[in-house]
Amino acid sequence: MLNTKEHYDLMAAFEQQHSGRFDKEEKALWPKGVIYQDGHVNELFLAFRRGYAYAKDTAYGAGFHDGEDKGFRSGYSDALDDVQQKLEGSIDAAIRALQGEPHEH
Repeated sequence: MLNTKEHYDLMAAFEQQHSGRFDKEEKALWPKGVIYQDGHVNELFLAFRRGYAYAKDTAYGAGFHDGEDKGFRSGYSDALDDVQQKLEGSIDAAIRALQGEPHEH
């Protein structure tokens, strides 16, 4: 996924939703999980990327993938909304944990 349009789009989405120093490391370090020079920002991005991968995998398993009939969304909208809510909660919890905030139940 590194050096693909999908990865750059994911980085752009992350940078729009978060604040911090977004100076990037040399691309030779990217395969090692070192994308951003700021270690805290890098950890947040890795959590963001894992959440994206989880959502993509979950959505694919539920039948939400390229090449399907565009009408598929109507039959699965409730399931997709549920997956999205769970994912957002997981991502928020990971970000709070990385920021040292208390865990919510």
